[in-house]
Amino acid sequence: MICIGRVTHVVGVAGRRVDLPCDTTTVDPEDRAVLVLWYKTARASPRTADAALYRCRVDFTFSPTRNQRVNLTVIMPPDRPVILYNGRPVSGLVGPLQEGDPLELTCLSRGGRPEPRVTWSRDDLLLDDSDGPDGSGQVINVLRLAPLGREDLHTRLVCSATNNNISRPVTTQVVLDMYFRPLSVTILGSARAATLAGQSYELVCQAYGSRPPANLSWWMDGAALDGGRTESGLGNITSSTLPFKPRPTDNGREITCRAENSLVSGGTIEDKRLLNVRYAPIVAVRLGYALDPDDIKEGADVYFECLIRANPAVYSVVWSHDERPVRPSPRAGVSDMVSINERSLVIRNLSRRSAGAYRCRAANPEGEAAGRPVHLSVKYAPVCVSGQKSRYGTARNEAARVTCQVEASPADVTFRWQFNSSAETLDLPFSQIASRGVESRASYTPKTELDYGTLLCTAENDIGRMVKPCVFNIVPAGPPEPLRNCTVINQTSDSLEVKCAAGFDGGLPQYFVAELFDVAGRRLVRNLTRPFPHFAVLELPPGLELRLELYAANSRGRSRAITLDGFTLKAAEKRISSSTADAPPAEKLSVTPILGVLIGVVASLIIIAIGVVACMRNHSRRVPRPVKHADLVNSSLMIKDRAGADADFAEAGLRVAAKLSGADEANPDVVPSKYGPDHEVVESTRLLNHVHVSARGSRLSLGSCSAQSEGKRCIHQGDSVTYAELSLPRPGKTSRSVRGRDPGTAVVYATIDHGRTPGRARDTVVRTGEPSDQRESVV
Repeated sequence: MICIGRVTHVVGVAGRRVDLPCDTTTVDPEDRAVLVLWYKTARASPRTADAALYRCRVDFTFSPTRNQRVNLTVIMPPDRPVILYNGRPVSGLVGPLQEGDPLELTCLSRGGRPEPRVTWSRDDLLLDDSDGPDGSGQVINVLRLAPLGREDLHTRLVCSATNNNISRPVTTQVVLDMYFRPLSVTILGSARAATLAGQSYELVCQAYGSRPPANLSWWMDGAALDGGRTESGLGNITSSTLPFKPRPTDNGREITCRAENSLVSGGTIEDKRLLNVRYAPIVAVRLGYALDPDDIKEGADVYFECLIRANPAVYSVVWSHDERPVRPSPRAGVSDMVSINERSLVIRNLSRRSAGAYRCRAANPEGEAAGRPVHLSVKYAPVCVSGQKSRYGTARNEAARVTCQVEASPADVTFRWQFNSSAETLDLPFSQIASRGVESRASYTPKTELDYGTLLCTAENDIGRMVKPCVFNIVPAGPPEPLRNCTVINQTSDSLEVKCAAGFDGGLPQYFVAELFDVAGRRLVRNLTRPFPHFAVLELPPGLELRLELYAANSRGRSRAITLDGFTLKAAEKRISSSTADAPPAEKLSVTPILGVLIGVVASLIIIAIGVVACMRNHSRRVPRPVKHADLVNSSLMIKDRAGADADFAEAGLRVAAKLSGADEANPDVVPSKYGPDHEVVESTRLLNHVHVSARGSRLSLGSCSAQSEGKRCIHQGDSVTYAELSLPRPGKTSRSVRGRDPGTAVVYATIDHGRTPGRARDTVVRTGEPSDQRESVV
């Protein structure tokens, strides 16, 4: 017997768990359910497969079987709603929106059984629940907001869709993002005060109310100024600092600070200030309008203009040519006639000397300034470039490529090459010449010995032909010349650096070789090859004495080697150890070859100096020796009285001679003569340089020497004294130079003191004697 009770209704949500009830209790405590079976009536649609009438059958031990019916209704929740903005789905942020714009959002819910409700809420407060079907099985709710304000920034709008009270509503939310235009912009401080050109200032501009922060920029007469530093402060305040150094051209101009938010309409506002700038003169030099700077030749007239802007006005204008002042020409009719008229410079009958840089300089109370120089180019015929290679070496049947460079104005030149030998001068064919601009290259191949000689390069432009051609010598190729000016420029304990100057390369590419030999071990330490004559040798042992052989080489051979001596310094630890007490005395001092040579040179110079000083002192200390009346020791002078000579002078000499005649033997300053009576001794070549013999206030005069009568070779005439020159005997000869004198003439001998200083009195030894036919007094 089957008993079917009432129907129990159960509602479930698709995708969630649901419990279907079945009563298995009995009244009899000894009875119990032994079997429970569930049955389902298949009447559900494919979407709600679990929705059906379920039957629960319970069998008991004693009680009859019980059947219960459970009707399961399955609710299909709606899909997550979609928010549309301008017809496109949006999520997260909506915008950016502008202040004052209206907003319309559409929330669309699809699916769900039964039909869902769609609502809008703002910050958890219901905002709009006016939903409805759209006729396509969807439910929509359109939210319309009034023009947005700044308070709507970051507002959260939520669209909810629900069709049951079991599950939570499905929602989609958006947040409003908004942009704001700046509210104000201001340049801080007063800008009406005068500023000085060249001094640094800081202009500060501040704007607020913009989102995102306003872009602050500085402008002057429509041109943007760079260098502003923008900083964003608290809230929506933005400031910009412009390091500003006014220029002379800024005087009277407006400087503008612009705050701009380009993301919103009407998002640009400005603040302006007027600048007042004082400045020194601004000077510019300009060549006359009617002149073509590229076509000025010698003999033409040119003029320059000096354009000056200054505040206040200038009081001085000066012109210069190559930094030298330009002044008006003093007269007419010459070349380079210069005239200056206020702010213009005129040069007539121009010559090449006037080429160069011209500028003018102006001054006012604020300072002085000069314009940029204007270069005046004067056209001229070509000339050779100095310093170019002039000798080329090549072998027979090998081409020498000779390069000729010239300077010319204009630079459009035509070249002509000629070969000049001792026999003839020939033009080179055009096939051997390649020219470009002011450079020409000739390919010349000597085939015989007569083909070596000189190549002449001549250039010509619109001005004329060069006066002196460029000369190139073609010589047979051979080994390079030796290196020159080789110098050790650096020495350390482990390195050595040598630099030389290269000689002629022999007409072929050359390279340079350095061979380092150990002087002590007589072995090759290092061999270096370099493209340039500069050698740096590293990782050498310390304390090494070296001999360097340097030479150049090419494919024809090598040059003569240049030998240098070098060494590496001793290491610090070796010098310390060599100075310890344990080292033998012989090892405490190490003398290198170079140091030994230097010591020898210094010692030789000292010895030579000592010898020279000793000779000079010995010479200065020599004194007269006792001689006969005909001989003079030290230096002697024969003085002859002539007719009309002063008698007092002779008497004074006789008195002095008589006084000293008896004291000759005891005089320590008189040295006995070692020479015979027939030999005259003269020790000094300064005989007449320091002689002063007084006679009544008269001084012995050193007059000019003139030839006299026969027997009197050279007699000097003074004011009151007649005397003869000194005659010196030649070493190894016994002959003497004699001078004739009149018989009976008294002879006065004067001993001359070379050490006598001016103004210091000293006795003079004077002797008189009778003339002898066998012996003539010599002075």
